[in-house]
Amino acid sequence: MPWLIVIALATVACSTISLERLGIDCDPMAIQLDNQVWLFSGGNKKQLSDEGLVGANPAMSPDGSRVAFVSGLQGQDLDLYLVDSDRSDLQMLYRGNLVQSSVDWAPDGSALAFDQYSDAVPLQIFVLPSDGSAAPTQLTEGEPNGKPKWGSDGRIVFLSLRDGSEQEIYRMNPDGSNQINLSHNPARDVLAELSPDASTIVFASDRSDNGDFDIWAMDDDGSNPRQLTAEVERETNPTWTSDGRHIIYRSDRNPAGLWYMNPDGSDQRPLLADAWIASCP
Repeated sequence: MPWLIVIALATVACSTISLERLGIDCDPMAIQLDNQVWLFSGGNKKQLSDEGLVGANPAMSPDGSRVAFVSGLQGQDLDLYLVDSDRSDLQMLYRGNLVQSSVDWAPDGSALAFDQYSDAVPLQIFVLPSDGSAAPTQLTEGEPNGKPKWGSDGRIVFLSLRDGSEQEIYRMNPDGSNQINLSHNPARDVLAELSPDASTIVFASDRSDNGDFDIWAMDDDGSNPRQLTAEVERETNPTWTSDGRHIIYRSDRNPAGLWYMNPDGSDQRPLLADAWIASCP
């Protein structure tokens, strides 16, 4: 798929960081680094995924008690797992063709949205009860659709190739209805997420003229797009902190890893070396 970013994870280089001291409201925080899923809390980290398996794309539950992620053997299809934040009750929630699929929680923690390939259809978005009580329900169809992110207002932001050769940012209701194109831009727009108050979408895009991805933001209806980072290095995987006061994102500038900034792009600072993805409750 032309819009899937293949991630090569780096070696762990994690020092003790006090999120409270930095003023970041994202503790606990689930992170992906060294091909594993970790819980970062109180300056300590704990591995949640099993050694010897790939662990990718962690998503913290809204109450911070559980982490969903995909896991499996390197180079093979991955499955959807759920684990308590204290590393107890690790369970496979769904066996599927997940590759390194995105996973996200409904605002009330009752369901998970994820994307999946199958032999019959390209990448599509599904929802699944977080207790595994029912089979997944498919929300999208047609051209590839993926990278779902659930907003606090119940809407799901996602990416689609239905309008051309590059992916655009869409929004839909949790039942799959009212699918609307928000970005309407010929550039590649990726990895979009609604702010905690559902007023702003942060995303990565190569629409600037520096030849790589930067972090952008726009209003929830797609209006008022603005560029937040402008480095020559690639910057992707933006996510909001729990209170909406900061954006955490992946930067390849030195030191490469997770960085954070204010929602207007000011005060950009390194957070955690070598990590690729962060997820806040």
